[in-house]
Amino acid sequence: MSALCLPAQAQTVTYIHTDALGSPVVETDANRNVIERNEYEPYGRSNQPRTTAPAIPDTSTMPQPG
Repeated sequence: MSALCLPAQAQTVTYIHTDALGSPVVETDANRNVIERNEYEPYGRSNQPRTTAPAIPDTSTMPQPG
């Protein structure tokens, strides 16, 4: 019989608060500190700026004309 020993990891508790439509608008920690706020346009698009650039497709494997 073998035992698997994993190191203990600290867990962070966060709470997600939603609006009337169920969209996440605020995330707080266990001490009620706001971690993140989200705002949305009427049809659900986020008002937040993108934090990462959209992926650029790899064109090196695409067939080239000619």
